[in-house]
Amino acid sequence: MPFLPVNGTVETKLFLELISGNTTSKPDFERMAIQWCARVDGKTIFPKLPVYLRTYYTSFEHNQAVRASAKQAEGGAKLLKKVNNITNKPPAASPPGAPPVSEPPQYPPFSAPHVVAPSRPPSIVGGLLMGPSIQPTAGGGGGGGGGGGAAKRGPDKQKRAPNTCQTCVKNKGENAATCSGRGSRGTCDYFCKVCLKNAGSNAATCCGRGAKGTCEHFMEN
Repeated sequence: MPFLPVNGTVETKLFLELISGNTTSKPDFERMAIQWCARVDGKTIFPKLPVYLRTYYTSFEHNQAVRASAKQAEGGAKLLKKVNNITNKPPAASPPGAPPVSEPPQYPPFSAPHVVAPSRPPSIVGGLLMGPSIQPTAGGGGGGGGGGGAAKRGPDKQKRAPNTCQTCVKNKGENAATCSGRGSRGTCDYFCKVCLKNAGSNAATCCGRGAKGTCEHFMEN
């Protein structure tokens, strides 16, 4: 059986008596042990060393702090219990003749509407087919056969204007309809692009005309 620093009600009362008579901030356990020995009777009170009194004092302080905290929280616990009793009461029955309380309406779960793309026929604007692409016809080689799945261009409503070289047009050249610069990647055959870039006056006669020409007036960056 482990040794108890203070064992029994009589010893506990004696310990409290000696602690209450202490006049310093921290008990003098050496002095308390001497006072304790003066009260030893060998039946209910037994000798105690200062280390035993010090050990019991640590437990005594902890118990005092627990009691103080419990007393401080007692008021809040009573209030909480009162609130729980009120909120947990069943609802009062409807008085005789009162209409029954109806349940809230039940609505089906929300689902987003199915949006269908508008069906409109394709139109031709400026010679270009606008609108949904034309689907391949049946038997057109959908499995990678003859490539019939590509959309076909519709007929033009009006004759398309021929492509012209914009460099010739800007510089008032007469060969815009036949110049190699008509395409998006073509190079003008009649005007040197390096001379035009550097605002030179010899663009129409410079050797830099055409795709392989080299400008004789300016160094190309």
